[in-house]
Amino acid sequence: VDGMRRFLPQVCHICKKGPLDQILVSRCQSCSGIWYCGGGHQKEDWKDHKGICKILPKCREFINFRSNNQQEYQQKINQQISIVPRMLGNTLNPNEVQFLTWQAMCLCCFSQGSPSLRLDPCPGCSIISFCPKNQCPNGESQRAEAIKLHQPRCNHFRFLVECEEYLNRGCYLSHTPISDPDALRTSSSDDWDSYWDREHSQLQLDQVSIAFARDLLSDALTIAFAMRSLIRAPKTEMRICLIGAEDSQEGSQIEKYEEILHAFPSISRLDIVMIGPTAGDGIDHVLMCDSCQTMKRTISVAKYSMLFDQWAIRSDAIMPDMFVLLNSGIHEMHTPNIIDSWSHTLNLVSESKIPWMATAYTQDESSLDAARFRSVGMECQTMENPFRGGYPKRDPDHRDAVFFQNYQLILQASHSTL
Repeated sequence: VDGMRRFLPQVCHICKKGPLDQILVSRCQSCSGIWYCGGGHQKEDWKDHKGICKILPKCREFINFRSNNQQEYQQKINQQISIVPRMLGNTLNPNEVQFLTWQAMCLCCFSQGSPSLRLDPCPGCSIISFCPKNQCPNGESQRAEAIKLHQPRCNHFRFLVECEEYLNRGCYLSHTPISDPDALRTSSSDDWDSYWDREHSQLQLDQVSIAFARDLLSDALTIAFAMRSLIRAPKTEMRICLIGAEDSQEGSQIEKYEEILHAFPSISRLDIVMIGPTAGDGIDHVLMCDSCQTMKRTISVAKYSMLFDQWAIRSDAIMPDMFVLLNSGIHEMHTPNIIDSWSHTLNLVSESKIPWMATAYTQDESSLDAARFRSVGMECQTMENPFRGGYPKRDPDHRDAVFFQNYQLILQASHSTL
């Protein structure tokens, strides 16, 4: 958990209580961009909010946020994020970037709330907003259509509010036990529910806690699931290479990778190599459970802050038994005006003939990534990942939807048995 106080519109910024809790919240009278359940929480937050509070109304004087589509609206948000630091005289911290990015706006016309425009929160999730009835500049029919399109996704946003409130209480899964290796030796995990029922049902966690447990274990369980399909006879010593890894994601809480050993009793040593511009540097060793220690099983995690093609020419580089690309978004680099660091990497992976797998946040991203893989001769198949994460996340480019870690799985077709 990064410790950031995440901003959600239409709920108290301190306690995350709001309409769903039958709590009346009020907008800041100065900027109309943040909500509190009372004067006490507003006073508590004032030292952090006061700077940007005075700037936001000035931004609205020369940026008309009403837009024709989400892309145009996000361009205006980016413009605001670039202007505000100059007006403040200092750089924005992550909390301030969140505040500017996720201002309440009508999901139909993209107008932001202001002293003259009080938006109505969705009664189902509270953080998606719309202009009041018969007041949307796009007309009532388009407003009604936007509300209709939101309904199937409303539960995801409601669960997002519950998750943020959970984080706000400081309830973290710092000591959630990992699985029992003996159970995994005798029973394969085909989906999250069967895994959880077998390994963790005795914990009796609520759904929000389970969602964070899914995020915590998703990387490791997804890799183990793919290995069952791609590697028919795992060796005693295995090496996995995570390309495009980030220290804050794949490199955090590395104890999770012991799940891979628990799923494959034949493996006694697992070497994980993480490569990427933000992968970090150094070598860590996983503190193993009692059972794995008795069997002298080990996991090392080596991190290299560089591109894969730079690592591949090192004298100490050893090619792995499997390549892994988690939520890499390789399609985003295959566009004009963007320096593409993936082309050489994908060619190297393709030429190596080594099994590979990838994941994507959404089905649409999965299709785009798969097309990019196929363009360099990397035939693949896509499927919904049974071990996807459970904590919904927001995407500023798709404000009417949430995404999940490792939601879609992309497997090398020539090796897959699924």
